[in-house]
Amino acid sequence: MKIFRKIFLACVLTSFISSCSQNKSQYNDLLKLNLKGDIKQIKQFTYVAIEKFGVIQKGEIQPNIFFPENQNMILVFENDGYIKEKQNFDNAGVYNGKIINNYNEQKIIISVIGYDNKGNIDYSQKGIYDADKMTVKSIINYSKDYSVQTIDYYDNSNRKIKIDWFREDGKLSSRTIFKYDKKGNIIEENIYTSDGKLYSKNQNIFNNEGYKIEKITSNDSGQKNEYFKYDDFGNIIEEYSNKPGILVNKYIYKYKYDSKNNWIERVSYINGELPVDFTERNIEYN
Repeated sequence: MKIFRKIFLACVLTSFISSCSQNKSQYNDLLKLNLKGDIKQIKQFTYVAIEKFGVIQKGEIQPNIFFPENQNMILVFENDGYIKEKQNFDNAGVYNGKIINNYNEQKIIISVIGYDNKGNIDYSQKGIYDADKMTVKSIINYSKDYSVQTIDYYDNSNRKIKIDWFREDGKLSSRTIFKYDKKGNIIEENIYTSDGKLYSKNQNIFNNEGYKIEKITSNDSGQKNEYFKYDDFGNIIEEYSNKPGILVNKYIYKYKYDSKNNWIERVSYINGELPVDFTERNIEYN
């Protein structure tokens, strides 16, 4: 079980990259990130939200304690809208390394190379695409001493439907299975241990516009429901979660937009009242 949890945590660490090839196959990464226009790169940093004279402003750059998705990063896009490079920055805003994606003709990621802040490779994922079997077999090196193997399975629409994770000895460690609706949205994600037992289940519910309005997570800890509301531009303005009969957290987001209707400032409030994060975007268009 310890090995499985290590693999599971590795999945979480690389979820940003893998999510770019798990959603609607006809969508590039710009659309998946709800971005409009021909974008070259995005620089995004999060700061402490402070209030001065009744106005929320950015303070010092901060650790993303409340909202882990508020990463300090630079995203570089290819001409067709897929993420080519992701530069990472630590909680002080100092460059911390980068990740480079490489795609095949089907726009499936077949290799990912991670570099530290000195330019040394500290993560690599190299895969071989089998067009007949619709699979990508990869070897992932998380360090010099630890590596795993994966096999990603795709359907005829190039949607990822299954991931098998293998230990260094070649034995199955875990399996993730995805289910989609007719519009290409992931409606279910089931993670199994090597003996076939369900470890975690994620269920997504979408509205008619294709926005996820509810996520249900079930595991040994119980069940958690997350709910989402959106503005007219498709960005989340309210998010709250609960366990049966208990409200866990409620978040409110307020935005400032540019002329392309992409947000360039976002203030995050915890429990709907306390401003905690001020996230700023600098979007460079082609």
